[in-house]
Amino acid sequence: IKDVPEHATVVGVPAHVIKSKEGKQAEVISGVDLNHHKLPDPLIEIFKRMEGRLIHLEEKLKDK
Repeated sequence: IKDVPEHATVVGVPAHVIKSKEGKQAEVISGVDLNHHKLPDPLIEIFKRMEGRLIHLEEKLKDK
């Protein structure tokens, strides 16, 4: 067991420092990218298609 440096953020098993007191982010460790917030939302395309279909159906109902 090792001490965690003051004002540092660590993750993983074994733990790795990912952010230090200076706010510098560590390099990507073992090919793991921790920027999950940048991943595309897999549901967006589904919702866009559903919205398009809904608009199409509403237009068909107006024509009747």
